[in-house]
Amino acid sequence: MNYFYRIINKIYTDIYNHLDKRTNRHIVVIESDDWGSIRVPSRSVYDALIDEGFAMSTRPYERYDCLETDEDILALSEVLMKHQDAKGNHPIITMNYLCANPDFDQIKRNGYKTYFYKTINETYLDNIGSENVITLVKDGIEKGIFRSQCHGREHFNVLEWLNALRSGNQDVLTAFRYGMCGIFPKNNPSIGNQYMVAFRSNNDESMKYVCQVVSMSLNMFKEIWGYHSLSYIAPCYTWNDEIEKVLATNGVKLMQGGRVRRSSNSLSQRFYYAGEIKNGLVHSIRNCSFEPSTTKNFSIQALMNEIDNAFKNNKIAVISSHRINYVGGIDVENRERNLNLLDRLLTILLKKYPTVEFLSSDKLINIL
Repeated sequence: MNYFYRIINKIYTDIYNHLDKRTNRHIVVIESDDWGSIRVPSRSVYDALIDEGFAMSTRPYERYDCLETDEDILALSEVLMKHQDAKGNHPIITMNYLCANPDFDQIKRNGYKTYFYKTINETYLDNIGSENVITLVKDGIEKGIFRSQCHGREHFNVLEWLNALRSGNQDVLTAFRYGMCGIFPKNNPSIGNQYMVAFRSNNDESMKYVCQVVSMSLNMFKEIWGYHSLSYIAPCYTWNDEIEKVLATNGVKLMQGGRVRRSSNSLSQRFYYAGEIKNGLVHSIRNCSFEPSTTKNFSIQALMNEIDNAFKNNKIAVISSHRINYVGGIDVENRERNLNLLDRLLTILLKKYPTVEFLSSDKLINIL
């Protein structure tokens, strides 16, 4: 049966790959998710959870991912400012931002019955070393190396998480005590943190809640960054038609994503092609990957092959590159190693394709 589904997926992938919008321009877009969210709060929390019996080093997101610091933003900025395309534009990273994190103290005082949040403005101020992140990112926006877009309110499923806390799930309660939004089961780390699928919904009530959160996230984004987010990326590539309609109603024009959409309220999938218009949104497809923190035996040559293939077929090279690759709060070598790789990639790319153009995701709307 699995073989049958692999064959069907291959057929659909080939069909939709053929339908992608074409352009003779060498356009590169770097899309980076998860900024603003708390994953593992600190190295001390990482070490404490190892002492609690959690196999933290076996899961990349628990091994490396954490709230970005001022130092992380400055280090990334330095690499991007070193490079320019033929039009004088620096490489630009579309930073897909979450807008809030849990207020753990209030949630606990309320007996896990009601959800309370803090905006990322408050989150940064609560974390030593991150107080100036928003100012630094806004400075990067002015310099043309960053462009914030919306990734949601939180990167976890609020209703499922609260239910796990109320029901006494010991793994989730332990993570909560350390300021984390869920964790993989201690006795089965391979399945990962199941609470990260923010827009999963199993009934009409949860779907209504999710749609309200999507709408709220866009208003919060505008308050934080001072402009509307014209593109959106759903956490874990999971959403449905109802969410697309809410996004379009609230001014979103472009949906970032992969080739396949996982459905919020079923096990079904939907394929997309670059430039497809559905529910008032034009769709962009990620077709390249700079994910050294989560890719075994990552190589720049493999990524350049993906970019070569995109350009050979007159397609935009849309590179997936999550925040995990650029943060060093848990392990500073993670950030330093990957920034060196990014620097090398940009050097090779600009030498091989002198006409390359760097764009942010929201600039793809008219092209697609």
